[in-house]
Amino acid sequence: MIEFPIKLAVASKEGLAISEHFGHAKQFRIYEAAPDCCRLLETREVAHYCLGRHSDQTAMTGILETIKDCHAVFVAKIGDGPTEKLKAIGVQAVSRYAYESIEDSLLDYVQGAAAGEESRMTKDRVAGWVLAHPLVPIHVDCAIAVMLKILDGKCKMRAAEKRVMELLYDEVKTQPGCLLNAALHPLIAQAREHPDDAVKNIIYEKRLLAETAISRPVMKGFKAMIRQEGLLDPALDEDGEGLNTP
Repeated sequence: MIEFPIKLAVASKEGLAISEHFGHAKQFRIYEAAPDCCRLLETREVAHYCLGRHSDQTAMTGILETIKDCHAVFVAKIGDGPTEKLKAIGVQAVSRYAYESIEDSLLDYVQGAAAGEESRMTKDRVAGWVLAHPLVPIHVDCAIAVMLKILDGKCKMRAAEKRVMELLYDEVKTQPGCLLNAALHPLIAQAREHPDDAVKNIIYEKRLLAETAISRPVMKGFKAMIRQEGLLDPALDEDGEGLNTP
């Protein structure tokens, strides 16, 4: 059980969005957060440890010491090595809110944690679910379409459900669909890595095309199936922030 409020560290270039890579951060904004509010406490300066192909381990030690009292650190991107080092000191690395509003992201995260959603579905659990419930080609298309909507900022699911859908997409993206072109995958990868304005415009166009190609009854059936089969919580309100309005 998490006791609130908790401290959260944020890597941000301009103080508005979660926009800085962990290894490039020269400071972390420290917030105190509870399910109903969050506030900025202070800014802590650090030496950035990523030096091109090399890393400054002394700087890494300093970063770990600087944010060790935080429950999690929010970044635009982070590698596996730093993630494991943070995990070892009890700090979770969170990159799923990359380039989104700081306060909205922190509140969404904390509300999910308070509801017990923080770690319900992991990559391994989603992979196991896919093995037990193979998707037919049209449902692969549906998973891609939801991913496009997440990237376009039009998904109304809770953050925990968005993360599950991202993991589902990662598991099925190599499988054949029947309506959507496989050329979407490099675009989606680019949008997740470097979401500049040009890429965002293309994602917007592809999202509209995907929604047009997949009929509403087919998408509704896909959503109902993944809830009934336990990928997402069937108890959530499908007319609210659940998958029914992605």
